[in-house]
Amino acid sequence: MGMGRELQEGGAMKALTVWQPWASLLVLPLDHCRRPKTFETRPWDTRYRGPLAIHAAKTEPAWVRDAWMSEPRLRSVLTTYLTEWASPPEVIFDELPRGAIVGRLTLDAVLPASCNPPDPMDALLGDFSPGQYAWSTSHPHRLVIPVPYRGSQGLWGIPDDLLVGQEWEACDS
Repeated sequence: MGMGRELQEGGAMKALTVWQPWASLLVLPLDHCRRPKTFETRPWDTRYRGPLAIHAAKTEPAWVRDAWMSEPRLRSVLTTYLTEWASPPEVIFDELPRGAIVGRLTLDAVLPASCNPPDPMDALLGDFSPGQYAWSTSHPHRLVIPVPYRGSQGLWGIPDDLLVGQEWEACDS
């Protein structure tokens, strides 16, 4: 179980560090709240449910960029959903915010990933193989201006006042 990964430091809201572009896709409020990524898959479980800040890691392994640039379906996700940064996939990928809180959502449930058949988009954007856990999320809110902050592994707490007064984008319905 993942209880050893859950830090009790910080405020009431927990945070999770995620590599880009998955971090931005998780908090992306889209037309009528239909998002490309509704699950985050992890190799560990958690009992935590509730508000969760999404932190974009400062760096990611080289294989992440290679995968997003070489797989046509992933390139299409970049140009379809994250077009505000630029149009060529390479530029979009490089311009995504890193080393910052990019938004928040609600962690609703955590289930064994193999017991939760994903839709085709979630299957493309996650690892639903045996041994993984599917973290079901809802109510995405993206920060208009990401808040620079140092991330951590596992679930970690953020100061209660870190996100106070920030401007958010969310679904209307």
